[in-house]
Amino acid sequence: MDFVLIRREMGITAIAGQWRANEFSSRNLQAFRHQYPDGPNWIVCHDVKRGYARSFGKLKVEFMNPEEMGRA
Repeated sequence: MDFVLIRREMGITAIAGQWRANEFSSRNLQAFRHQYPDGPNWIVCHDVKRGYARSFGKLKVEFMNPEEMGRA
């Protein structure tokens, strides 16, 4: 994880930056969520035109561009 944002109303938000969405590997995020299971998972990518969600097993991940992250 590149950043962790802790907010009472959202829990622990895990944030990772990727240049390209298809280069994302969920391995490190899954290890992080093993210790801290609750909260959103955001992957911020330069090449994402419009945000979308994807599941990696039980792990839900939201892909977004930097502008969308600013509005989240």
